[in-house]
Amino acid sequence: MSRVDPVLTGASVRRVREALALDRTRFAALLGCDPRTLYRWENVGEATLRIDPFQRRLLVLLDQVIARRGDDASLILGRRIFKALEQGDTLRGLYVLLIAAFD
Repeated sequence: MSRVDPVLTGASVRRVREALALDRTRFAALLGCDPRTLYRWENVGEATLRIDPFQRRLLVLLDQVIARRGDDASLILGRRIFKALEQGDTLRGLYVLLIAAFD
């Protein structure tokens, strides 16, 4: 049985970032990319992105968590990730995401 990866577009990346209320700089840090790269991704609109598999998995996971939890819970998750990133701890931000994904 083959697994089909969801289509990842620039618009979906922007939707995830906005649902978490994170600016491009902090969201890029979470994904491990340059903010200019994130800007380019978001500006391709509905075009399919070809990005690093790790970054793809993170974005798909974030999208699934947001869809499952809803708007208010997404903002809370975004604040928790933001706090970790503010403290300069990207790994803690990823940890917060993983806890939310498997909660």
